[in-house]
Amino acid sequence: LSAPSKLNQMNQAAEAFRGVTVGIKNALAYQGFLRVFSSPKIRKLLINAALSSCALGLVACFLNFYYRPWLVHVALWFGSENKTAWGALVRLFFALFTFGTAVLPWQVATFQIAGMFCRKITNQIVDPDSPPTPSEKKPFPRDPIEIILMALNVAIGMIPIITVILELSIIHAIPYVGMPLEIISRSLYYSYTIWSFKWAVVERNRPGTSVAEKMTYLERNWPYYVGYSLPLVLLTTFLPAPYVGTWTYGLVLPIWVILTHYVRVIPTPSSDVDEQQKSRETFGQTPFPMPLFTLPVKLQNRATAAYRAALIERKDL
Repeated sequence: LSAPSKLNQMNQAAEAFRGVTVGIKNALAYQGFLRVFSSPKIRKLLINAALSSCALGLVACFLNFYYRPWLVHVALWFGSENKTAWGALVRLFFALFTFGTAVLPWQVATFQIAGMFCRKITNQIVDPDSPPTPSEKKPFPRDPIEIILMALNVAIGMIPIITVILELSIIHAIPYVGMPLEIISRSLYYSYTIWSFKWAVVERNRPGTSVAEKMTYLERNWPYYVGYSLPLVLLTTFLPAPYVGTWTYGLVLPIWVILTHYVRVIPTPSSDVDEQQKSRETFGQTPFPMPLFTLPVKLQNRATAAYRAALIERKDL
């Protein structure tokens, strides 16, 4: 490589490193959290979120120390220790059953309850004087085709998240470099979850950007967002048990969401004028994006196109 090319690469690496450090610094800027915590409504929401996480943590402890060992004894009684095809089938069945009854339900409940409190906290920060808007309940469809289409729509919306989780599992399995690569990738994924709460409120009264556009935006500005969620990932990764990490994630997630409203950030993908005026400087932009969301976006786009084609075909019928 020529000297200018090497210098350009060094400048890009320095800018990316600067983006990571600024993200970490913003994630640890506790002044904004203390300012928000002085609000009685937000303080009450944070306390309720913490109590809910503690309750779910107790459920996780019960499942881990009592329910799962009982399932192990039942599996041994059915012959799971046998080195035969029957033993392998029993082990596979009880592994899936354990995950479906002892791991997945409370993990989903932790994420959903933490997300519910994060949305309420974000609404209070953005517009503290507005009363809560009642949600409009749509009647449940009775037509079986409508039910199938509704289920497909929900499934298409979950494609990016499920695909990213599978990508993280594959990255973790890479020898030697799997753990650091997974930490970096998981930090970017956590940032998407955290900043989505703020972006949803910013785009409430005007046309917003799609999930694909937000993911592409994070890929191009990955240094800052990796640094922003890196302390949270390190906090939840090296804990003694996976269920403790999930419980800690649900406990501290509202704090990271609060900080998104009081940190110096690069312009949001919604191109909000006020946000750009608040932060004119960009951190960590690099010509080499992190392609964590590329495959999920492509899969969702293809699934959405097929879904819309099926809707058009059904209308024509």
